[in-house]
Amino acid sequence: MVKFAAGLSKESIVDVQGVVKVPLLPIKSTTQEEGETLVSVGQDIRLNNRVLDLRTPANQRIFDIESQVGIMFVQFLSSEGFAMIHTPKIIASLSEGGSAVFEVNYLGQLAYPAQSPQLHKQITICGGHRRVFEIGAVYRAEDSYTHRHLCEFTGLDVEMEIKEHYFEVKWKT
Repeated sequence: MVKFAAGLSKESIVDVQGVVKVPLLPIKSTTQEEGETLVSVGQDIRLNNRVLDLRTPANQRIFDIESQVGIMFVQFLSSEGFAMIHTPKIIASLSEGGSAVFEVNYLGQLAYPAQSPQLHKQITICGGHRRVFEIGAVYRAEDSYTHRHLCEFTGLDVEMEIKEHYFEVKWKT
């Protein structure tokens, strides 16, 4: 059976049949016995088997937390009179000066993944919406030697018109 399973291509679908029985001894662990060192699974194995990795309780909670943060962000800003917008993610020119960017061949022309929705949020403000926000992808092509630095992340962006003074930034309570 092991030889057969080893010969399957990645992401194969396999039907398994069996009989469910109550074990004679209680099951204490699925991978280790007491006193054994825990198995370490590297990033390559996790990414090559992502569909299984996503099923772990820790990864499920990450998605749950991300979902709830987004919901709370939308609910709060909507209650404060902000409109949710969706800005372009592939643009024809650099959106921020001084930062490294990815270049993309877009239908034979040079284009760039957006580094920020800032310009488009400001255009929307000038177009008559006083308060806008976006939850969307942001791209940065910056080398880093830290494990916490990301080239792609989800940004929670807010923009509002200020007519006279920054004291206008107050929330309804």
